[in-house]
Amino acid sequence: MIYNQKEGFPIQVMCDVMDMPRSTYYQSLNKKESARDLENQLLLEQVKLIHQESKRRYRAPKIHFLLLKAGFSISLKRVQRIMRKAEIYSITIKTFCPQSNKKPIEGSESILQQDFSTSKLNEKWVADITYIHSLQDGWCYLASVLDLHSKKSIGYSFSRSMTTDLVLHALNNAISVQQPKPVLFCINPLISYKAKSSSLAESKESCGRCLPSPRAV
Repeated sequence: MIYNQKEGFPIQVMCDVMDMPRSTYYQSLNKKESARDLENQLLLEQVKLIHQESKRRYRAPKIHFLLLKAGFSISLKRVQRIMRKAEIYSITIKTFCPQSNKKPIEGSESILQQDFSTSKLNEKWVADITYIHSLQDGWCYLASVLDLHSKKSIGYSFSRSMTTDLVLHALNNAISVQQPKPVLFCINPLISYKAKSSSLAESKESCGRCLPSPRAV
């Protein structure tokens, strides 16, 4: 900063303003970069090159592997520090990996018995969650409620988190629009929620018995 303004202001005045000895300023002019700094600059150029050639997909472990293959002696942590300081990041998002749950599923009595036939609207509803991947927000979730008679979605909710509220919002949306009389509401036991309403009779199938898609019925 002092060097850039030296033509307009006296160096001594600027050093006094910044509470810096004038000798420190002159020492900084003659300071040479260390061998470590020069090596980091060379490594940064290589990291940028590999990162650009991968179309910004590679992360530190892959770049570290390629640097070792090219003959550079460098640790993974050093590659991570260089990338972090230069704000070099991968544009790819970690693949979603569903986790198994070994706890037994507590289900209600199967009232539906996989009978998807209907004679009128608002007789039987089913609900499910769809996983949607986006580049900006990662995995998002769409909960929807389907009327088995019309085969149409009558309620939905969208969120970046798969929570109880996600499904309850979809269910409340369907109730507010349809205003049904008592209706059979079937949910997938693998969805970690329980919906309760005075106008709904809840049905769950036992674990391991997959329900066919209502659209295919």
